[in-house]
Amino acid sequence: MRILKIYMISKLQNKAKEWLLWSQKYTRTDMLYLAKGGLWLSLGDVISAVLGLLTAIAFANLLPQEIYGTYRYILSIAGVLSIASLNRMGTAVTRAVARGFEGSFVPAVKAQQLWSLLGSIGGLAVAGYYFTQDNNTLTVSFLIVALFIPLYRPFVTYSSYFSGKKLFNISTRYTIISHAISAIVLIVVLYLTNNILLILLGYFAPLSISSYTFYRITKSKIQPDSKVSEEALSFGKHLSFLGAITAAIEQLDKILLWHFLGAASLAIYAFALAPVHQMLGFIKLILPLSLPKLAEKTKGDLKKTLPYKLFIMAGTIGIFVLIYIIAAPLLFKILFPQYIESVFYSQIFALGLLTVPRNLISEALNAHGETKKIYILSLTSATFRLPLIIILVGLFGIWGAIYAYIISSFFSLILSAFLFFKRP
Repeated sequence: MRILKIYMISKLQNKAKEWLLWSQKYTRTDMLYLAKGGLWLSLGDVISAVLGLLTAIAFANLLPQEIYGTYRYILSIAGVLSIASLNRMGTAVTRAVARGFEGSFVPAVKAQQLWSLLGSIGGLAVAGYYFTQDNNTLTVSFLIVALFIPLYRPFVTYSSYFSGKKLFNISTRYTIISHAISAIVLIVVLYLTNNILLILLGYFAPLSISSYTFYRITKSKIQPDSKVSEEALSFGKHLSFLGAITAAIEQLDKILLWHFLGAASLAIYAFALAPVHQMLGFIKLILPLSLPKLAEKTKGDLKKTLPYKLFIMAGTIGIFVLIYIIAAPLLFKILFPQYIESVFYSQIFALGLLTVPRNLISEALNAHGETKKIYILSLTSATFRLPLIIILVGLFGIWGAIYAYIISSFFSLILSAFLFFKRP
């Protein structure tokens, strides 16, 4: 019986391998590599999505809209403050490790820790502002944010090290453990209390502890004499500075909605975005897989092969978007009945997923250190999106935020394609 099982498993593996090799004729992609790494990343994303869904259900059913909206506002400000943590350093670490500079990992994390102190100072400043406004809840909330910014953002870079080594199985295991602990703690806290301060601690503390633990484990695997790429650290800072404006603008819609329309409207908007962001996480799982491969190819080769891959990617995403638009009403009715009014917002917002292929183009620019073009892409996209958000949110509220996202996303797609494929 055991021999029969082994035979059947081996036969299935061989059939799968044959199918992947056959599909390479049409995808023009290393499907064996994608399946091997993608299997682990898909597993991690599936489990993370399930945990995220359970957490979202808990938020939707256990918290009033006003409290959840305030929670999202605090996390949006925290997202802006965490820009100081050099959040794009992970891309540079992946690129450096893929090229044999494993020693770049620790200096990169130390640089992130040092810079993140600026975020803590910003958190203290925001807390001070709300103290002068006699808002004790937000004052203490931003003191908590200031404490945790240097403790949870920099250490997550451990996953970038394993991406560079193509050890996606290890990265996925660590990510699953971290997300599981965080989700369990947060759901328990939500079940026990509506106190926003305890909810914030339930969010930040598990993330910080698990990320630091896996950072230490990763650090112990690196030989003391491993090569360090100074260029990688400089490149990581450049990417982070470029991404700073974009990251801030990504939070601006939520901040404006909280101020203009209140916490309840922000809660409705946040739940409209939540399922789409989960889909986006699945789609983007190929990006950590793609960077090492893109770094190995010449730019000339990429200009020949990338258009077809982008076409396949866009077509696949389009199918998922259509399925989601059809399924969204039932999904919200079952899981988030308190947020039925978020459904139509979410369906329209999902159209922005059609522009995700621009991220693959950006990864190609990152892989080849195209700093000038990355600057142009980031700054031009940010300059275009910033006034769009301010004007449209002011005029149309939630719809304005969605219009701004879709319009600016298509603009970035066109611009990234132009920058990559144009002649030098």
